[in-house]
Amino acid sequence: MTLNRTADATTRLLPSRFVTDSLDISLIAPDTYCLLAPNSTIGFVQKRGNVFVGLLGDDILHTMDICESLSFDATVSMVVDAYRR
Repeated sequence: MTLNRTADATTRLLPSRFVTDSLDISLIAPDTYCLLAPNSTIGFVQKRGNVFVGLLGDDILHTMDICESLSFDATVSMVVDAYRR
């Protein structure tokens, strides 16, 4: 899956570790997705019942819950936005 975003004045000034062009999403467990930037792991999305939970961090054992949503796409967007900050 590729997440395309238009670059504005803010994103052009960000360091290269920030996701601006593409994002790879891999299923690593029956209910867990890993969000991968070209050079690092951004975070994870877990499905818990009917809710998707966004986790920020590069190690699944040391992440922080940052959002919950009924939409997978919205959860992915919130994790990417939190990573950019």
